[in-house]
Amino acid sequence: MAESLQSEKTVREYLLGRASDEATLEGIEELLFTDEEFCSQVALSEDGLINDYVLGRLDDADAQSFRATLVSNPDRAFKVELTRALREKALALNLKTAENKPTFFASLTAFFRQPMYTGAFAVLLIAVVGLAIYLTRRSNPDDLAELRSIYQQARPNETRISEFGYAPLTQLRGAPEPGDQQRLRRIENNLIAATEKTPNAQTHHALGVFDLTQQKYREAIKEFESALKFADKNAQIHNDLGSAHYELAKAGPKETKLEELAQSLEEFTKATELDSNLLEALFNKSLALQEMGTMPREAKKSWMLYLQKDSSSPWAEEARKNLSRIQDDQTLFKSDADVLSDFLTAFRNHDEARTQKIHNETKGLLKGVTVPLQLSRRYLMAKQRGDDSERKESLEALTSIGKYELTQNRDSFFFELANFYASVGADKVERLLQVQDIFASAQRISHDNAEAISQFEKSRDLFAELGNTCEAAIAENLAVQLLRDVGRIAESRPRWAAIIANAESRKFIILLPPAYYWLGMADYSQGRFTESARNLKTALRAAEAGNNAFEVQHLQH
Repeated sequence: MAESLQSEKTVREYLLGRASDEATLEGIEELLFTDEEFCSQVALSEDGLINDYVLGRLDDADAQSFRATLVSNPDRAFKVELTRALREKALALNLKTAENKPTFFASLTAFFRQPMYTGAFAVLLIAVVGLAIYLTRRSNPDDLAELRSIYQQARPNETRISEFGYAPLTQLRGAPEPGDQQRLRRIENNLIAATEKTPNAQTHHALGVFDLTQQKYREAIKEFESALKFADKNAQIHNDLGSAHYELAKAGPKETKLEELAQSLEEFTKATELDSNLLEALFNKSLALQEMGTMPREAKKSWMLYLQKDSSSPWAEEARKNLSRIQDDQTLFKSDADVLSDFLTAFRNHDEARTQKIHNETKGLLKGVTVPLQLSRRYLMAKQRGDDSERKESLEALTSIGKYELTQNRDSFFFELANFYASVGADKVERLLQVQDIFASAQRISHDNAEAISQFEKSRDLFAELGNTCEAAIAENLAVQLLRDVGRIAESRPRWAAIIANAESRKFIILLPPAYYWLGMADYSQGRFTESARNLKTALRAAEAGNNAFEVQHLQH
């Protein structure tokens, strides 16, 4: 089998990119890794092929096949250009006429005027250049190819490493086989030697890739950063640096996870900006957005963009699974009606874990999707049309949320909201529905913050007149949030202080995270950085204490 692989015809077909048989390809590549003599044979055959191409000796079919290989083989393309330049130089010399007795150098030039010697010289020079390239660079491409072959059945990282083919992620990958361990040691030694002998973007990048596959993430980051000092516009290096930060975020200490994720997202974004079609970076950017958890909509859009560029590969199947997972896990992707429907289904089935999850994911928004606000409106509408069954169910569900919050989070807000609606008389139903409409319309205003503030304040006053202090507090909270956007920061500060004082005295825990957050943002806008940091941290602690999933993600981000 080895003899047939080493035949001139087989090698020529391989060099022309026409060896499509998998067994042949694997056999040749194995020989290239293990047989130095065969490597030399292939190198000489390649040089002869390049010379024949430049001199126009290939037939149309061979020339077309040869040209196709240049796209993915920059070293060969470089040799072709070098050979062309040498040939043009030699032909230019033929145009000169030697009037005097030729000197030694003129005689040497005349010697190379003959086509057969021109070609021979070109082949010789290509061999010299090729040998130099081989000696200085052989460890990186060959060793990386061998590294990729080791992980062709199971990849070592969740993220995509540049130029690595698809392999399923094996979460519990054990130690490499003894044979692989020896190969890995040899690869590592070669790559370390290459960086010491020829420190450049390629050698540091290659060593970083090796470290990344071995879960040595900090070492990988160091190598990638060294590589970027030589080539800061290289999209693949930025992608792999982002991968190292991402994997470190998943495997490292919890307190640095968000910082590492943010760094990974920054590197993936740089990579996509440098090369918008780099699929590895597009895939990894989507992973980072999804892992952060704070930007599910952005993650969804990113996965959809990836699938527009890659719809059929095994990577695309993983992308679809991730996209589906976002849509299943994130309640906020659903319409308000669907969220309420899911909640009521779980409530009727006595699935407390599910009802609490849906409530915890939506309560922090304090807007239309928030389940208690939807239940209060459902209750009013059922009472208005005389539907006792729906009215009773809505109030029971609202009361269950109030009791859960009071017991689990020591939050009185939803308990007081349920008590208010339980005591609402028929004379207030119509007016409450009208005020809820004003409140909802204020949320829909996106182009005029001043008008939105006015509508929130109007609904606040009307809720207060009707004795609904809970929804009046929500309306005030949302109105004050917008003051910063209309340049009324100074006005917002005492109002936030009043909201916080009221919430703390009445144990309205749900109102504290947004109040401290926006107070912190007001501090930031006025250059009060110490106060800003303190208030943002207070907001995060309040959100965590109240199991406020939305605000926890918002504040962490």
